[in-house]
Amino acid sequence: MQKKQTITLRLDEGLKSRIKSLADVQGISAHSLMVRSIENEIDALETRQKFLRDAENAWLEYEATGLHLTGDELSDWLDAIARGEDKDLPECHL
Repeated sequence: MQKKQTITLRLDEGLKSRIKSLADVQGISAHSLMVRSIENEIDALETRQKFLRDAENAWLEYEATGLHLTGDELSDWLDAIARGEDKDLPECHL
């Protein structure tokens, strides 16, 4: 288990009040709500950063190889999957 460290946050009274109200409704401490909120925001930011890195890598791969699917090809495949068909993803092409 990682060692926990105390950190100080300066919050205005309005935000403190909102945190306390929400924590009370959830039946948890304000501290728990803040920790959970920070963890959720960090998770969301990390997920977005990974998405952007993946998109950049995909673009670089496309520029290097020219391999791609058209929007129509991808849309047709997604429609088939949504209908419950067991359809393989189309092959990328030039």
